[in-house]
Amino acid sequence: MSKAMKTAIVDQVTRELSGHDSAVVFSAGRLTVLESEELRTKLREAGMSCLFLRNRLAAIAFKNAGMDGLETVLDGPAAVAYGGEEGAIAIAKVLMKEAKTLKNLEMLGGILDGEILDAAGVEKISMLPGKKELQSMVLQGMFGPVSDFAASMDDLLTEVQGLIGALEDKGGAGA
Repeated sequence: MSKAMKTAIVDQVTRELSGHDSAVVFSAGRLTVLESEELRTKLREAGMSCLFLRNRLAAIAFKNAGMDGLETVLDGPAAVAYGGEEGAIAIAKVLMKEAKTLKNLEMLGGILDGEILDAAGVEKISMLPGKKELQSMVLQGMFGPVSDFAASMDDLLTEVQGLIGALEDKGGAGA
């Protein structure tokens, strides 16, 4: 491969990674072409992208894109997954789910908000709740007590109505 071609590849990868603050690197050497394409499709469906790169070119692109240190996780043929609305957490969730069916898919590491993660770190963040789950938890925390209060008031009014009905059945309270 010519130097001009390598430079063009590095520039393209740098442009694609520059807008992202997180990525996950995984081993791609033992994946078949069919497995690689299925993995790309699953990532694409989730709004993410995947690049299979030479490690030397990837290391240069990582530095140029502001992902310093990510090159340290490169080991053998590797690929990088990036993008999506929720970043590395969502990427890790998709990849770890696929790793259960693809025995040759192995996490190498990643980057999340400037912090370099090893394979165990990627596995840990895959267990964290995503952005939508966190929003749901916050809303539940805010509206749960209000909902409980409304239910209590409804129960109280139902009980008062029952007592008034019982008084009417007895003939009233001196009416």
